[in-house]
Amino acid sequence: MIVYLFNMLILTLANIWPGRSDVVDPAAAKRKRICIIGSINWILISGLRGASVGSDTGVYKNAFECVSACAWVDIFAPLRMRYVDGEFIKDPGYNLLQKCFQVFFDNYQLFLIFIAILFTVAMAKWIYKYSEDAYISFMIYSSLFYSFFAITGHRQTIATAFVVFMAYELIRQRKLVKFLLLVLLMSTIHKSAICVIPFYWISQLKNNRLTLLLWWAAIVSSFIFKAQLLRGLQFLAGYDAYGDLETARAGGFIVILMFVTSFCTLFYFRIRDRAKNVFEPAMNAMFLACVFSSLLLINPAMMRVVQYFSLYVMLVIPEIKEAFRSIPSTLYATVCAGVLIVNLLLTNPQYVFFWQERFIH
Repeated sequence: MIVYLFNMLILTLANIWPGRSDVVDPAAAKRKRICIIGSINWILISGLRGASVGSDTGVYKNAFECVSACAWVDIFAPLRMRYVDGEFIKDPGYNLLQKCFQVFFDNYQLFLIFIAILFTVAMAKWIYKYSEDAYISFMIYSSLFYSFFAITGHRQTIATAFVVFMAYELIRQRKLVKFLLLVLLMSTIHKSAICVIPFYWISQLKNNRLTLLLWWAAIVSSFIFKAQLLRGLQFLAGYDAYGDLETARAGGFIVILMFVTSFCTLFYFRIRDRAKNVFEPAMNAMFLACVFSSLLLINPAMMRVVQYFSLYVMLVIPEIKEAFRSIPSTLYATVCAGVLIVNLLLTNPQYVFFWQERFIH
């Protein structure tokens, strides 16, 4: 718990620290400072964690060691079986990635650092370019998303760095072929990545009162027909293999997701008119996240699909501030940070560095 709170303290100090008065763009300089400090924090926290931190870290460590003992022919065989013979082989591209990494470093801790750098740098660039308030965005990540992407996930963490953060620029530039190739490549590492493909077109939707009504009709319908929706997505996303032992849980996250989406719907046009052009695509992602969130009532593993789209809340919440400019920015950031810190305290996460774990054992 102390490590996560200390991270938030450092982010807060970076946010309130007075910048240089001689810079051309103080806001950009502050945003850059927060993104750099936030990135360093999370690369260290994620990369230096012990194998007991995160429900899957120990499992991935054992798998990494197994791949190290495999011959190259054993790595390429599942790829042929999956994509040539059509057999069900779960995410064969991940083992190939591990094997390629092991050519240079056969150390699991360094692999964790590699994943942390890949994901966090991509996220920081995304926040720097599109967020109105990098501090709030990093605080949201540090309260709502870190537990999966920085602590537990490996395969989807890698895929998300590409199909969410990097691919968004391809979506904005309307580079469909490059976008599809990137998503299909990442689907070899985590099959659920293909669920992002429809967002290429949905992100361009210009909402009006009718489409907003239709979005909420779809959200309500998804809760009514969640079983049918799940059956339709299980094979596509590769979650038909997950059982009752899945550890992903919605918790207070789903409440925050619905609350933010509802609030933004009520003030949609006010926020859109004053926000950057990223607000509407981000809200379309939020609507998709709400639709898929109904599946969490059946199979908590579907949180992985929700997270591809709910990450856009890191852009949406800072945009709300732009629509209510009578509220001081400091007050808005303080309230947001307070809520997120309380959420972190309620989850009471535990953390140990890898060297502490060795000492304990």
